[in-house]
Amino acid sequence: MTDIFTQPRRRPDRRTRVSLKVEDWPLDDQTRWRNAFAEGDIFEAGKGAHLAPSTKRAWENEYGTWLGFLKRSDTDALDEPLNARVTRERIIDHCEVLAQTNSVLSISGRLEKLRHALRLLSPETDWAWLLVINKRISAKAVPRPKGPRYQDIVKLDMLGYKLMDDAWRRLIEQQPITLNTALAFRDGLLIAITAATLLRRRNLAQMTLDQHLVQIGDRWCVSFQGSETKNKQALYVPLPIELNQYIDLYLSSVRRSFPRADQHQALWPSAKGGALRGGAIYDLICARTKAAFGRATNPHMFRDAAATSISVRTPENAQAAADLLGHKGLRHTQKHYIRAGGVEAARLLARALRKRAC
Repeated sequence: MTDIFTQPRRRPDRRTRVSLKVEDWPLDDQTRWRNAFAEGDIFEAGKGAHLAPSTKRAWENEYGTWLGFLKRSDTDALDEPLNARVTRERIIDHCEVLAQTNSVLSISGRLEKLRHALRLLSPETDWAWLLVINKRISAKAVPRPKGPRYQDIVKLDMLGYKLMDDAWRRLIEQQPITLNTALAFRDGLLIAITAATLLRRRNLAQMTLDQHLVQIGDRWCVSFQGSETKNKQALYVPLPIELNQYIDLYLSSVRRSFPRADQHQALWPSAKGGALRGGAIYDLICARTKAAFGRATNPHMFRDAAATSISVRTPENAQAAADLLGHKGLRHTQKHYIRAGGVEAARLLARALRKRAC
């Protein structure tokens, strides 16, 4: 197992589906999965009936990925009983395939989802051995350092406006709107709204014209119900008034220039005629920030950047960073997001050294 953690990774091919849909699972697996989510009262409902839709999708997709791996590597395994086909050797082979495109931390997270799905499908089976393997993998996981990906939130916000302004100038000079110009404007607006709202990419991908982007008075706002957010809290964020003219242009002209954009309500249409998914949003933000700053900043780093910026510029408002990120207390924000403590300590040290030199 140790070799798979050091081999170079390649970018995943998002165009090829690797997870089997539920209707393509073995019939017994399909029945077990439906029963696990069967509706009923608190005494008769399935073991997974209480789970959030996003959790169900994540576990379903991970189990489908496991079956897809077996279909490609050992087709006969799909004819075996569910608990018999899950062997230590096959799990190792599965991890080796995952390691081609996933970090050790990601492999650990995906194995955990697979274990949860198996516990729903076959609760009578002891899956403790899989938990042991996952813990061993997790112990080897070293989180990717955030420092190289960190960028000031103000610069990220300015990048969004710059992309839109450059695209707007081209709009004036050329008609009809070219796809490259529309993409630049869309990506700029996406980055600016991410900087202003700190939405997770799942919520960014969920945004629709009729539900999540609403105009109240003279201001556009982003709104999500509690059932749609990770922390189950309703989200309502007024957007900066400066974005009004850009949103108006986007909705009236730019968005309509995308293929089949009039056939769906997604706020972020793709060049292929559908809606942008979370993975595509991740990729385009990384690509735009790398082109601008030399290093990619992924969408989640916007949250780190905002929390740190608030704490560095206005330390007395550090609690606001927790509120902004939807955390119940400051402790979680400090642990995972705020880098201001080290920044401020370095500033104090620099001041002390300057005084000493004088």
